[in-house]
Amino acid sequence: MIIDITTILSLALGLMCLSFLVEPRNRLFRFCEVTLLGTSIGIVVTEGYWVLLNNTIVPMINGYYLYIIPVVLGFMFMLRFIPKGVLYARIPLAFFFAIQIPLFLTRLLSSEVIKQSLSTIINPLNFENFIFIIAVIFSLMFFYWSAKPKGIYGVVSRIGLYFWMIDMAVIWVTTGMKREEVLISRIIVLLRQLGLIL
Repeated sequence: MIIDITTILSLALGLMCLSFLVEPRNRLFRFCEVTLLGTSIGIVVTEGYWVLLNNTIVPMINGYYLYIIPVVLGFMFMLRFIPKGVLYARIPLAFFFAIQIPLFLTRLLSSEVIKQSLSTIINPLNFENFIFIIAVIFSLMFFYWSAKPKGIYGVVSRIGLYFWMIDMAVIWVTTGMKREEVLISRIIVLLRQLGLIL
């Protein structure tokens, strides 16, 4: 059985991360944290350099001079670090938000809100769709704070609160299960690399 250096490093760094459970903010965990941040930043900077080179510099050398506009806007972000250039650093942010927000909202509305609402409303007699419609209406009634929750409105808003509590519990449990799944898959990979399981 041959164990390479990456298996030993991944096992050591994994144990260093888990040392946080024994004593928070110890030296091993800090070393692992700094190593992760340093390598991540190094990878991002290297990838960013090659993306800048291949997607902007090379096309400009080949005659596509309009690529200078995103390059200038990108470098204007760096003016935030100069005290007199903070005002100019807002210009690329304005371009970014003016372009990205409408694109994101139209895509989100068309793909998630409209399609899911139509598929639910088309067949409201289905039990799951009926519960979904009731949950949405009651949850919205819970957030309508202009009226006092009394009488039938109080009952409806209380049921909406219960729907919200169930939703938050499901999100919390799903997040915990995903973290456990990552830990279990990492342990299985290490055991396979060490040759303890097939």
